Amino acid sequence: MVILDVLDIKKGGLIKVYTRNKKLAVIRIGDQILFYREGNWFTEGYYQLNEIADLFGDRLFAFTAFGRIVESTQNINSFYQMPHWVVPKFAVMGPQVSGKGLKSYLFALPKLVWRAKKAIETHDVSWIMMPSLTGLVASLVAPKNKIKVVQLVGEWSMLLRLRYPKFVPVIVPLTEWLVKLSLKRANLAVFVSNYLAKKYGDGLKCKVIVANESRLQPWMIHQVDRSDVHKSLRVLFVGRLVPEKGVQFLLEAIALVLKEMPCELWIVGSGPYESFLKNKAKEIGIISCIRWFGWVPWGEELFKIMREADVLVMPSLPDIEGVGMVHFEAMSQSLPVIATQVDGIPEIVKDGISGILVNPSDSIAVAENIIKIARDSTLRQRLVSEGLKIARENTLEKQTGRVVSAICELVEKSLKDRN
Repeated sequence: MVILDVLDIKKGGLIKVYTRNKKLAVIRIGDQILFYREGNWFTEGYYQLNEIADLFGDRLFAFTAFGRIVESTQNINSFYQMPHWVVPKFAVMGPQVSGKGLKSYLFALPKLVWRAKKAIETHDVSWIMMPSLTGLVASLVAPKNKIKVVQLVGEWSMLLRLRYPKFVPVIVPLTEWLVKLSLKRANLAVFVSNYLAKKYGDGLKCKVIVANESRLQPWMIHQVDRSDVHKSLRVLFVGRLVPEKGVQFLLEAIALVLKEMPCELWIVGSGPYESFLKNKAKEIGIISCIRWFGWVPWGEELFKIMREADVLVMPSLPDIEGVGMVHFEAMSQSLPVIATQVDGIPEIVKDGISGILVNPSDSIAVAENIIKIARDSTLRQRLVSEGLKIARENTLEKQTGRVVSAICELVEKSLKDRN
């Protein structure tokens, strides 16, 4: 195992270098899975280094990815190579863990604390992703004189309720308090939705920005003719296969739709709930109508599937979605969207305008609206037209671009204060 340690810079970061050359050292901290393979670093799932480098431009001298460094990749399905060549100096840091589970991570907690503190001291900006155990630790050990950006992209609440139901009265309020504590130590707080900003941002003294993590570029947005649908309606789900995503209710809805019209369910994604979902699909007699794509890399391969589908359904449960980027990604491919009225989703999916909203766990409502979209061409066209407008407002430059601009403003202010 090769681990790149702290960047070869003096304690205190590159503020002096930035003053002279307008360069920055940024560390992005979260629970991201990182692993080394055949001479390169990879992550599980997509990592936004390329986009971050583009937005900073030549101001970014050094970048460190800080996360969980796993020894085994047997349970990892989605490999993404870190494009280290987009920055002059690149490093990977974090505690080594034996696997992806929480238990192995907790064993590495002492190393996490030590490495996080050491890493933050050698960078100008710490970009801390929450909710995450790594991010929480990093925000608590970070020196006060360092620039800290805390970005809240979702919540732990529903996940904790599902996994630890007996401890909900204690563990949920505790984690929410810890997240708020992390945000109070920030110089810049970023929320992916107004919902999260209202819940966690009241009383913060630092600057607050609402901006999601969109990776969309204007050239990725496609206007597709949706005047008709396929003879066998294509219903699409995209996401991790876990209970909180509500796919179990979508299966029930598909069984109801099949009583009215031919229908196929396309499932893009993988996860620990997959075997349960396949067994449930067999029990209710719809397994032959489901196409399991598995993990599909983000980008044109995923967008092509979206263009070939007829409607996206995301039946998420409450307290897990900050905003749900897949909603406006589907809109960018002219795909009508049905989603649940939870968390920050109504900020993107305007009921009856840019999409259809239903209550969580309501399989009947999901089925009724799938049929409605299939049969009502006027409604379908309106959802597509308004959805494209939403997609154009949620591009990388209009969202994360504002965060990068705010970070650079913080650095400039820090330099003035020091001088």
